Amino acid sequence: MIKPSDVKPLPGICPFPGAMGSLELEIAALTLIRFLRDNGDEWRPVGPAELSGWLRALVDREPDDPFVKLLNNPFAGPDFQGLVTKGYAFFEGISIALLAEGVQACALSGGGGG
Repeated sequence: MIKPSDVKPLPGICPFPGAMGSLELEIAALTLIRFLRDNGDEWRPVGPAELSGWLRALVDREPDDPFVKLLNNPFAGPDFQGLVTKGYAFFEGISIALLAEGVQACALSGGGGG
C-alpha cells in the first residue's frame, strides 16, 4: 500500500478535485494525510489531541503554508464525521483513520500515488 507521503494533493483551494464530492471531506482527508506524513508516514488512527497539537504547531511554524491557508477558509472546513458517514474513514474510539477507499480516492484525484 502507498504511504501518506505518496498521496500528493493538487495546489490551490481544491486538494483532491472530485475525489469525495465535497471540499469539506477533501480538507479532512488532507488534514489526516498531512498529519500522518509528518508523524511516521504510516497509516494509523489519529486522536483529536495529537491532531490538534500538530495543527497548532504547524500554524505557528508555517503560517503561509497553502494548507494552513486552506484550513483558514471561512467557507469550508474539515468534515471528519462526513468522511466516516461516506465510508472513507472509520472511528476507533475517539480516533479516526482513513480506509483504503479514502486513500484511493485522494491518490487517484491528486497529483500522485496509486
